[in-house]
Amino acid sequence: MASLSAEPQISPSRHVVLRDVSWELYELLLKEVGDQHVLITYDNGSMELLSPLREHEFWKTFIGRLIEVLTEELNIPIAGLGSTTYRRRDLAKGLEPDECYHVQHEAQVRGKKRLDLRHDPPPDLVVEIDIIRRDIAHEPIYTRLHRFEGSYEL
Repeated sequence: MASLSAEPQISPSRHVVLRDVSWELYELLLKEVGDQHVLITYDNGSMELLSPLREHEFWKTFIGRLIEVLTEELNIPIAGLGSTTYRRRDLAKGLEPDECYHVQHEAQVRGKKRLDLRHDPPPDLVVEIDIIRRDIAHEPIYTRLHRFEGSYEL
């Protein structure tokens, strides 16, 4: 006889992909999720929600610490922005890196409480940990967001 578990069975990937999602729903979910630990990627109507695994968080933290120690030891100033959400309605793209940093452009953002990427540079370094297969690739989104001149929302 099979036993029932009080704990729900969650797939190892812990992610959901939705198609034909409006930009308005994407922004609503960003607002509703807030600081909860759910990463949301949006690309032209496709939206992926991901709850990171422990292994993902371990490597994200490990690599972030390596970057911070290395830059400290080499006396290279950096500005860490963590997993700031980058989104562009006009491009229908948005995502959150695992970690990101201003290195070359650190002096340009030093002391700023808010960034306006219409005027401020995007991060020089982005860390993405891919423990599971994602349905929406991040690299093309970063390329499009960072190559295009115009307004960004943080």
